[in-house]
Amino acid sequence: MEDNKNDKKYIIEIKSGLYVSTNAFGNVYSFTKNIEEAIKTSYLDSARDIAERCYGTVKEYRMKHEILEVVE
Repeated sequence: MEDNKNDKKYIIEIKSGLYVSTNAFGNVYSFTKNIEEAIKTSYLDSARDIAERCYGTVKEYRMKHEILEVVE
């Protein structure tokens, strides 16, 4: 199954394990160590802009879904 390019999400990592979480007021950002709370955007240009302002890097965010066997 191929990934749909429109379904891609991007996050901004400042340093290992630290992510941009909110854009509170204009260009003032908050940060989190919890990747679940990171800003996720479908727009690569927007992610690059935020990363440049925060001295971070853009990472592609993928959720991994697993199918597990139920043991009874």
